[in-house]
Amino acid sequence: DANGSTVYVSTMGDGVLKSTDSGVTWFSSSTGIEGKDIRSLAISPSNPNELVATVWNQCCGVGGFLGVYKSTDAGANWLQANTGLYGDLGPIAYDPSNTNIIYVAGYFGIFFKTTDGGTSWNIVSGTFGDINALHIQANGTVLVGGWGGVRKSTDGGLNWQVLPGVPSGNVYKIESIAADLNTIYISVNTSGENQIYKTTDGGSIWTQIGQSIGGGNLLALVNNPNNLFVGNKKGCFQTTDGGTSWLVIDTSSVLLANIG
Repeated sequence: DANGSTVYVSTMGDGVLKSTDSGVTWFSSSTGIEGKDIRSLAISPSNPNELVATVWNQCCGVGGFLGVYKSTDAGANWLQANTGLYGDLGPIAYDPSNTNIIYVAGYFGIFFKTTDGGTSWNIVSGTFGDINALHIQANGTVLVGGWGGVRKSTDGGLNWQVLPGVPSGNVYKIESIAADLNTIYISVNTSGENQIYKTTDGGSIWTQIGQSIGGGNLLALVNNPNNLFVGNKKGCFQTTDGGTSWLVIDTSSVLLANIG
């Protein structure tokens, strides 16, 4: 909300949890998706009462996907929004430049787009492999990542550019902010190690950062492209200079996955 006190958490096996007091107390916000795995959750940038999620049967692998669900009442109730969808889908994201547009992706390069807020979906071609990361920039540019690196579309998925220089491995998180669309961060799992890479030219040249903290997963970019939070098995870390130096925020021995 406007005060930043409402927080949603997607869980494995407990649907969606919600806090309206900045995380002090939590309650279930899952009518329609109770007891399910929520693989990805997104809030509309233009309407905080509208959310979408990819929902799976609890603890099921490939074939356990139940569908995309949507809430229009701040997460209280959820209904399927699946017309035209198929396959096993995970990452889901709104287009900040037009929030009637939502993208959802998954295994085997399956990628869908809706232009009517989820009423109907159409297949998007030109992607690759399993898509594990999905990020829509403020201008509508689409970035997808997975075992095949990172691809970029500036026309809503009609045409795709393979970004060079991305290290081999599984790209599982992509982040950028409106203040600087050319600065992009990615999390890559290479040989079991989570590494962080950064580009400042829109994806032509990539540089590894975060070696001193042991890499990790991107949690959030805040206010400017140099202010980045990262989580790993050692805790939570922050850089305010784009990855040159790091501050210890928390040393809890918890593997942080996603936060906003």
